[in-house]
Amino acid sequence: MKDSGKRYIGLDVHKYYLIAIGVDDELNVVLPARRVELSHLDSWMKKTLTKQDAVVLEMTTNTWQLYDELCVHAGSVLVVHPPHVALITRSQVMNDKIAASILARLLAKGLLVGVWVPPQEIRELRGLVAQRKKMTGLAGHAPVAIARLWGRNGCNGLGSDWRYPTL
Repeated sequence: MKDSGKRYIGLDVHKYYLIAIGVDDELNVVLPARRVELSHLDSWMKKTLTKQDAVVLEMTTNTWQLYDELCVHAGSVLVVHPPHVALITRSQVMNDKIAASILARLLAKGLLVGVWVPPQEIRELRGLVAQRKKMTGLAGHAPVAIARLWGRNGCNGLGSDWRYPTL
């Protein structure tokens, strides 16, 4: 299914699958809409994508993983912020195929602005910061939760420091 011309491929990504559709410079459909299970994404990319393809997808929870995988097979990958693609949300009739088609057509006409894609090192640091924030939040709530648990179970021998119950 590989063509020699430039294709603009829009991806509407969901938790377990994506919908892909491709158009050419004249907005003719050159890659019909297709549902691809994320578990089969690698084989689909190897079979379908070329280095001449430009791919666009909206930010989702697994964007960076998809971005890294797509970059290996496609010539360019653009990630867009959903609120910046207001045309998709304004469509009267909306489904996955229409969303993917609109993304592909906007990409073909150069009407999309991508977000900054942080390098892998920055993504890893962001992950560490998020994990630390979560852990420190849990650590702050732990003494209160322990005190409540002790109180519900009849332990009234709390010491002067409520965070450290005494027996």
